[in-house]
Amino acid sequence: MKNSLKQEFYKFNYQKTPIYGFLALLVLMIYTILSGNVNKSMITQAFGAGQWLSIIMITISSTFLTMEYKNNTMITLLYKSSSKLQVYLSKILVMIIYSIFLLVISFVFTLILKAISSGDKFSWSELYGQNTLFSGLILTLIGTFIYLLFTISFAFLLITLFKNKLLLYV
Repeated sequence: MKNSLKQEFYKFNYQKTPIYGFLALLVLMIYTILSGNVNKSMITQAFGAGQWLSIIMITISSTFLTMEYKNNTMITLLYKSSSKLQVYLSKILVMIIYSIFLLVISFVFTLILKAISSGDKFSWSELYGQNTLFSGLILTLIGTFIYLLFTISFAFLLITLFKNKLLLYV
C-alpha cells in the first residue's frame, strides 16, 4: 500500500490539474466577493468554497482516474499489484489528501479575504444563527469535507463503471 501511495502521489504531483484546481479555487472565491456584498453568510460559507470545491474535485478526481484508463496504465497497475483494492484505495486517498489541502487553503484564504474585504466590520466572535462566525466557518468546512468524500467516491465509481462497461451488462 505504501508503494502504491508513493506512485500515485508522484503521478499526481506531475500533472497540471492540481495547480489548475488550486488557482481556480482562489479565483472563484475572489469572484464570489466581487459579485455581491460581503455579509456574515458569505463569510461562514468561506466565500462559496464549498460549492466551488465540489465542482473542482469532481473535475480533478475524474480526470485523475480517466487519465489512467486513457494511457492504459490502469491495466498495468492492476496486473502488477497484488490487490485491486490497494490500487483504487491509493487513488482515493490521494484525492482525499488533496481535498484536505484545498480545504486548508480555502480556510486561510477566507481569513485573508475577510480581512481585506470587510476589515473590522464583522468580528469572528459575532453571532450568526446559533454559532459565531468562526465556528460557523469551521462547521461549513467540516461539512464540505464530508460532502467531498462522497463526491470523490461517487466520481470514481462512475468512471470505473463507464470504463469497465459494466453498465452495458446490467
